[in-house]
Parts: sequence; C-alpha cells; structure tokens
Amino acid sequence: MPEPERYAAEQAAMLRDDWQFSRIFAGKAQPGFTALLALRAELQQVIVQVNEPAILAMKFEWWRNEISRGFVGEAQHPLARALSQHLGNAGIAPEYCIELVDAAEMENETGAGFSEQDFRLYLYRSGGVLAEQLVQLSGANERRMLDAARRLGELKRMNDLVLAAGAMLNAGVWWFPEDWLGTGINPREVIAAPGSDDAKRLLDKLLAALDNERVIARTAMEGIQLPPALALQWSLAQRDYSIIRRHPRSALGAEPPKGNPLLRLWSAWRGARRTATSRH
Repeated sequence: MPEPERYAAEQAAMLRDDWQFSRIFAGKAQPGFTALLALRAELQQVIVQVNEPAILAMKFEWWRNEISRGFVGEAQHPLARALSQHLGNAGIAPEYCIELVDAAEMENETGAGFSEQDFRLYLYRSGGVLAEQLVQLSGANERRMLDAARRLGELKRMNDLVLAAGAMLNAGVWWFPEDWLGTGINPREVIAAPGSDDAKRLLDKLLAALDNERVIARTAMEGIQLPPALALQWSLAQRDYSIIRRHPRSALGAEPPKGNPLLRLWSAWRGARRTATSRH
C-alpha cells in the first residue's frame, strides 16, 4: 500500500462514528472516503493536543494551505497527497475538503452555541459535505442526487447532536443555536432533573428540529437511489429516531444512547444490502 493510502487508513481507523460503516461499504469510493475520514481524525487530534488558541488557529490554517497545495501537486503531508489523489481524480475541488477543517474550527470555537445561520452552515460542513463527497466518489454528480446526499448528511449530523445533547451540557458546550436553550432554561437543572419543565421544553425543541430535518431529508430523497454506503446512514438514523421517540430523556443522558455496536453494524449492513438489492 502506498505511503499516503497507508497513512490515511491508519488515521481513519481511529475515528469512532457511524461514517466508518459507510467506509466499509463504499466500494470504489473507499480510498477517497478513507482519506476524508482520516482528515476528520487528524483534526480531532489537533484539537485534543493543542490548548493554545493562537497555535490551534495556525494549525487549522496550515491544513487549509496543505490541502490546497496537494491539489496542485505540492503537498508534503501524506494525507494531503491522498486527498488530492483520490478526490482530485473524482473532480472534487479542494474547497470541499477545507470545509471539514472549517467544521472542526467551528466546534472548537463554539462553546455557548451558534447563531441560527451558523448552525445551518455547521450542519453542512460537518455532515452534508461528507455525504456529498461520498456520492461524488461513487461516480454520481447529478444535482438532485447531491442535494439528497447533502440533506441526509445534515440530518445524520443533527441526529447525532440530539443524541449527544446531555453529554454536551455535562461538558459545558452547546453545538446548537444559542437561543434553543431559551430564556429561563437552566442547563444544570436539565442535567440534574431530566424530568423537569426545563428539560421538557428543551427536549420538545430538539425533537421538533429533528422532525423538521427528517422531513427535509425524506423529501429530497424521494425518487433518488443513493449509493448503499450512504443509504445505510438513513437506516441508522431511523434506528436512533425510534430510540429517541421511545425514550426521549435518553438524549439528556451523560452518554449518547447509541446502543450495541454490533447491532449498529447489523442495521448498517441491512440498509446497504436493501439499497444494493433494489438496484438489480
């Protein structure tokens, strides 16, 4: 395995989220998508290892520049070379990779919440971009297909954020719009008493927003046959939605209620297989 691909595979393996399932079922898109997940893992390490804001900002800017250099054949870092090789060959511009850097920077800078506009941008950068690039790496560039992919990616990110709402409050961060906490809602009260009125108001807001994202994504996906590697994310989102609706307070727990990893893999496999079968 060439050095850039080996480095990307090792880094991507460190990432612990549902996009790993997409990597497993990505087929010809796997090398490029592996490089994208490796970039996410690399950026997470940067955030963990660097505490000084000025140095962290320099690191993010270095990655933006190195990715751009990679797409003109001048990168030194093996991951930047892997990104340029696979995404460049698929006709994907470096700006889409840089959106992932911007997403990581937004997460690091935002403690008390986003504006509504910035939250929409964050959903795109942290979820929609990955889904779009997975589709393009799979060989599809139709406008409706890309729109459906983007909407599904944004839904998946919203889904994961809702599941992690309690963990966020425990950590003292809030990656939703700031005003969703609302006047008079005390985060400490929500954590201490998930059955309180404050907790109920917050859950109602989160679930209403998640329902809206589901409608948008489902509408965009009508009549569209997404690649199995992406369609499986809908299966996982459906599974999580059922859990949240049955046990809404679980979203305010200290740990996201993701459940058994093997059951998640089974759900992902079924979702990918169902889509692959319907193509024949």
